[in-house]
Amino acid sequence: MITLKNASRVYYIGETEVSALKNIDLTIEKGEFVCIMGSSGSGKSTLLNVLGCLDTLTEGEYILDDININLLNKDQLAETRNSKFGFVFQSYNLLSQTTALKNVALPMMYANIKLEERFEIAKKMLCDVGLEHRLYHKSTQLSGGQKQRVAIARALVNNPEIILADEPTGNLDTVSTAEIMKIFTDLNKKGKTIVLITHEEDIGEYGNRLIRFSDGKIIYNEVRK
Repeated sequence: MITLKNASRVYYIGETEVSALKNIDLTIEKGEFVCIMGSSGSGKSTLLNVLGCLDTLTEGEYILDDININLLNKDQLAETRNSKFGFVFQSYNLLSQTTALKNVALPMMYANIKLEERFEIAKKMLCDVGLEHRLYHKSTQLSGGQKQRVAIARALVNNPEIILADEPTGNLDTVSTAEIMKIFTDLNKKGKTIVLITHEEDIGEYGNRLIRFSDGKIIYNEVRK
C-alpha cells in the first residue's frame, strides 16, 4: 500500500539546512496499525505529512497503491489526500462555534455530496463514535475526549483507506484516552490502515508495529503481532 524508497526531506531556515528525513526506506501494508515514536524534532511528524500528501519529498520515491506520488501535480495531490486519507490531530482542528454535526459534514462539501446526504452521513459517523447525544452541541460545549471523537468522525466521512493520527491522545485524560484508542483499534479491525504518532509508551503498545525515529532516521522497526 505505502512504500518509501530512499526518502529524504530537507528544509532551509535562512542558510541553515535541516534534514527532517534521511534516506528512509519503509513499507506499510494494507490493514496495519503502525505506531511511530520519537522525541520532538525526530522527523515523525514530517513523515506523517509526507504520507498524507501534505508535504513532498526532497529526494527519493513515495509509492501509494502503485501511484508515484512524486509525479502528481498540486490538484492531483489534493484529490489523493482527500480520497485516501483521514486526518486526526492533537488539537482537534474543529470550528469552535459550529455544531458537531456541521463540523463532521464539512469535508463532504468539497466532495460534491448533496446537503441532506452530508448530514445523514455525518450523523451516522457521530453515532458510530458514541456521540448521538451531542450532534447539535458546539465544540465549546464538548469535553476533550468528545472533541477528539468528533474529529475522528470527520476523518471517516469520505471513507478513507488510511487514518493518519498525530498525537491524538496528547490532550486527553486517562479515561478519554482509552475510549479514543478503542475507536482506533475497532477501525483497524474493520480494515482501516492506521498510522499513529505518539510520545506515550502505553499508546505505542496498541499497534501491531512499532517504529522509533531519531534524527530523521528509523532506528527501530518491529512487527509485534
